[in-house]
Amino acid sequence: MSTALPTIVGELGGLEHLSWVVTAYLLASTVRVLIVIARREERWRAYEELAAKAEVDLPPTELWALCRLAEHAPASPQTIAAATGVDGGQLEPALEGLGRGGLVAQVNGTYDLTPAGHRVFEVIVRVKRATLEELVRDWSPEDHAQLEPMLDRLARSLASEMPTPA
Repeated sequence: MSTALPTIVGELGGLEHLSWVVTAYLLASTVRVLIVIARREERWRAYEELAAKAEVDLPPTELWALCRLAEHAPASPQTIAAATGVDGGQLEPALEGLGRGGLVAQVNGTYDLTPAGHRVFEVIVRVKRATLEELVRDWSPEDHAQLEPMLDRLARSLASEMPTPA
């Protein structure tokens, strides 16, 4: 912005427009921040709704971690963090919470789903799949054969970005 400001002000006709340009820039920056926050809140709510539909008592970060671990298990927090692009420091508390709930077990820094964790994950996948099937229920039967593998993949791969409270 600072390098473009003289050009912008010059194009608009002089320094008397400087405050308008700065105000417009600050407003655009504020809108951008609000959009990021809104997306974060939507993602958080989506995981809360998924947990409620699956009748699973897990906070969004633990639900996300359980699903990511199911994709990569057995894995260390660093492996999952690298695969998903999240900070390992955010992931560790979620995995520890899943451990306290008996859904994951840790051996030598590597986590894996317990049988209970596998059951919860499969319930989550079924609920997510049912949601996706509802979205395409009016498609013709010929389309459904092509949708089967896609729905399964979509149901198993939830959002790739870890939900965080706003």
